[in-house]
Amino acid sequence: MTGRTVALLLADRRRRERPLADRSLVRPAVEEALRFDADPGVGMPRHLVEEAESPGRALPPGTSALCGTAAANRDETVFDTPQETVLDRSPCPHLSCGTGAHSCLGQEPARTELRTVLDVLLRRLPSLELAAPAADLRRFEGLAVGGLSEVPVRW
Repeated sequence: MTGRTVALLLADRRRRERPLADRSLVRPAVEEALRFDADPGVGMPRHLVEEAESPGRALPPGTSALCGTAAANRDETVFDTPQETVLDRSPCPHLSCGTGAHSCLGQEPARTELRTVLDVLLRRLPSLELAAPAADLRRFEGLAVGGLSEVPVRW
């Protein structure tokens, strides 16, 4: 996620310059990166024990469903302009780290690490930029998490 977050920030000069000028944007930028670049994975399997509503239809008890986090994070009924990266999006109720009993135990250390990395990079290397076009960065995908095989930079 560190590589993906840094690449997302550096892929657009305007995106990089905003938290560079206003460090208070680092925290919401991390949340937006988690929302925007959520792993598609295979979804979270759920077995319904009671009826649930899916847009336009009822799902009876006993139904098995795959809940796609990446799709939920682009839900237009929850997020204005969900296909855009908005660094100061607030609130940003993404589901990238799960929710409730299904929350990732490592989410707070991961958030702290991402905020620290961005803050240090912006402070120590303000001229940092991608050394390759963002479209050329190679992704790898796993069952639960994916990332970038490398993030070439220069300063």
